[in-house]
Amino acid sequence: MKFVQVYLLLVCLFIWEHSSAQKIEESKVYYAINNEEVKISLGSNGPQVSHTILQKKFFNVNADPYLTEEYIFDRSFSEVKNIKATYGLPFGDKGKFTVNRTSNISKQTYFSRGVFYDDNTYNQIEYPRVLAGGYTELEYQIELEDPHFIKDFYFTEDYGVKSSTYSVIVDPGVNIDWKVFGEQRDQLEFSEVTLKKGEKKYSWTLKDIQPYQGEKGSPGYLFYGTHIVLRIKNYTQDGKTQNVLGSVDDLFTWYQSFIEQIPPSNDSIIQNITKSLIKNTDNDFEKARNIYNWVQDNIRYIAFEDGWRGFIPYPAQQICDKKYGDCKDMAHLLLTMLKIANLPAKHAWVGTRDLPYRYEESPDPGVDNHMIVFLEIEDSTILLDATDSYSPFGYPTSFILSKEVLTTNKDGNYRIYKAPEFKPENCIISDTIFAEISENAIIGKGSKYIESFEYSYFQHNYNASNSSTKEFLEGYLELGLQNFELMDWKVSQIVPRSKLKIDYEYDIHRQVVNYENSKFVNLNLSRPFSSSLLSEKRTQSFEIEYKRKYEFHLAFKIPENKRIAHLPDDIESTFSVGSISAKYSQNGNTILYDRIILIDRLLIEPAEFSEWNNFIKALLKVYNSAIEFN
Repeated sequence: MKFVQVYLLLVCLFIWEHSSAQKIEESKVYYAINNEEVKISLGSNGPQVSHTILQKKFFNVNADPYLTEEYIFDRSFSEVKNIKATYGLPFGDKGKFTVNRTSNISKQTYFSRGVFYDDNTYNQIEYPRVLAGGYTELEYQIELEDPHFIKDFYFTEDYGVKSSTYSVIVDPGVNIDWKVFGEQRDQLEFSEVTLKKGEKKYSWTLKDIQPYQGEKGSPGYLFYGTHIVLRIKNYTQDGKTQNVLGSVDDLFTWYQSFIEQIPPSNDSIIQNITKSLIKNTDNDFEKARNIYNWVQDNIRYIAFEDGWRGFIPYPAQQICDKKYGDCKDMAHLLLTMLKIANLPAKHAWVGTRDLPYRYEESPDPGVDNHMIVFLEIEDSTILLDATDSYSPFGYPTSFILSKEVLTTNKDGNYRIYKAPEFKPENCIISDTIFAEISENAIIGKGSKYIESFEYSYFQHNYNASNSSTKEFLEGYLELGLQNFELMDWKVSQIVPRSKLKIDYEYDIHRQVVNYENSKFVNLNLSRPFSSSLLSEKRTQSFEIEYKRKYEFHLAFKIPENKRIAHLPDDIESTFSVGSISAKYSQNGNTILYDRIILIDRLLIEPAEFSEWNNFIKALLKVYNSAIEFN
């Protein structure tokens, strides 16, 4: 939808070394200075905003040019100016440098595989090889064309930071607000002073900042990296007060101004397509489903946005003609078609789950980064996001589950709706397996049923797999600890666009363990979440893409002339984060094993780590159980 002010370091953090006990200045690379000053002055057309950035980075190792490159991203509603890049080469006594200025600054086109971004160019600064003991220093200004777009400031960087200061100088008559996020927000040193001309200066300083290190499965940098989100609430000029971003209502009104700028579509092609999709049904759900599926199938999602295009969709007929668009383009075309069908669709804004912000606490354009369609039919609320070609109708994309959605209420004012989390029973992953022994292998047939969120996950990976279909399915089915071979398979739709089945034949080599006069077989051929124990040293929350319910039903044929000597005890365990049920029974020459696992959290907070680990340990105990026969 639009640019989220997160630098390249948030996409891929490269950290040479990190130790909580290590002094910053002893690191291989560190920032001695990471400062930014924002000046907000009142001009004839309202607030004018400029940023001045200064970063000085020291190297305790010889650094190749590609490790010293810097990037400054451009936006169409801001201008980067006065880039000054120097580097110091050490000589003689410690602290002496030969200072050089680099002119190797080039404008590059930026293409990203990320889903949401606004920039398409950046300034690339290249330094020659920097020697151990040397430094690079980068200074530049950014002038904004619109005061809504004050960029966030990040104290936490990809390398350690010795000292970081963020300052804001505000003219009289300008009223600002801010929100601090991140693990070290309580350690910031804050000051507020009044300058000679009545300007207010606010400053935040943080020292000895260790580089950000993400933990596997954590929500991401913005939840833990210390940063400030600043906004102008309002300003008073010529005796009149003008709102900017003082409230959610201000943000919503501003967003709506972009919607009002979309040229109307009078294209007969869209009318005809829509009418053909709904002509055979009077059911509103079926009408919406048919239109939604058509947009999924016929409009290709491309996350390319440029300037104000980061906020204003193309007219519906242009999107239909081009056959591609970004999230807001697809949402607007979908909304246009739904309205032709007389369905009450609305534009809606939402932030993905990697954003920690809420509308009420931080009503600025960084709070969300995605546009969808909000639809209410009878008593049902449906969030429609056609950017995912495989997301079933009635289910939002998993990356907005539990997130706030900003849309329009019946009176035309704003409404905040929380996207549901959905229950584990809304995503059932079911295995039905027949197994028997052939020498020391387990062979048999199976059927795997998948739906809703898992359906989308499977289809994306199945259709995008770089490996062969067999290799992908072997990895996905993941039967046995090892030596699993898929012999034959068939993927078929059970409920079109919502539920599918994988039928297969398999061979798991060396799966039978012989000990003295007995044989042991572990019938837990699939083991979801078996590697999900969380470290005692972990500090960051553990994120789960969607809740789910695993149903596992296995029928094991007892070999001829053999008898069962031991069956594992039945287990019923319930935890606040999930539950486990495992039951064995014998029916003639067949062992029936039924296992059900519920994952009932989207986010495991640190306070729940112990509970989660107890759940996983109980799960591992089930996975390690085996039957014995002789």
